Amino acid sequence: MVRKMTHKKTSRPRPRRPRIVQAVLDAYGSAAAAAAAFKVSRQAIQKWRYVPAEYALAIEAYTGGRIRAHDVAPKAYPKWLHTWPRPAADTANGAAARAPAPPAAPP
Repeated sequence: MVRKMTHKKTSRPRPRRPRIVQAVLDAYGSAAAAAAAFKVSRQAIQKWRYVPAEYALAIEAYTGGRIRAHDVAPKAYPKWLHTWPRPAADTANGAAARAPAPPAAPP
């Protein structure tokens, strides 16, 4: 009886996406939806090994802060930016609250 030689598979497994890239794609639902939102091709999204910093604020706004800009691009958006005080116009006691009342309509 002659035994047949078997060969090992030499194909490499497909590399996994980084967690933050997968989280962004999960938030948008698909690579096609994310590509449409960022105005790039779906293939460009599929090749991401990291999320470009230019999309970090858009992702944070889309997810309602669930995915922070710091998580997407830590060097471009350091963690202390999230604890920085907001501008006065955004707060209840700020300049918007102290703005003069509009003039009354003539009778």
